[in-house]
Amino acid sequence: MERTPERPWLIRAFHNMIPAPRPAQRAREEESDEEPAVDGATVRPKLRHLAIVARDPEQLARFYTSVFAMELFHRDPDGSCFLSDGYLSLALIKHRLDGDIPVGMNHFGFHITDTAATSEALAAAGTPKPAERFTNRPFAEYRAMDPEGNWFDLSEHGFGGRRAQSGSAGRG
Repeated sequence: MERTPERPWLIRAFHNMIPAPRPAQRAREEESDEEPAVDGATVRPKLRHLAIVARDPEQLARFYTSVFAMELFHRDPDGSCFLSDGYLSLALIKHRLDGDIPVGMNHFGFHITDTAATSEALAAAGTPKPAERFTNRPFAEYRAMDPEGNWFDLSEHGFGGRRAQSGSAGRG
């Protein structure tokens, strides 16, 4: 592609990944032969939360705070610990011996701008409608699943840590 005053250079750098176009941008690209615009008009959901079911959340919290300088910003009465690096929150959920949920990766969470639009996109992709989260934690509002059954949370207000928009700290 040649650089002209009407078409300035656009440089994108990615490492070991193929960037996915935003859903609205993808639809525009399919309708047009033109190069996609980089206008920032469509806000991409942000992956901001990971949750691990742990046998000893306190021990893991000490590990992540000492090795990776993460900040412990919330502790539940059951011993679950919530950490942040200032960008992503990490929930270390206390494993219950009587539960059927295994230890390890449990779910992840997206910070989104529009729950209704995201729900419509999920339905169009053939996944179940997101379910409202009924929990005493004011963090993620909805839980959904991808086509392979992996759980993820949806939150318009964020997942806590130092950059919490609503002033709460949290987990999904």
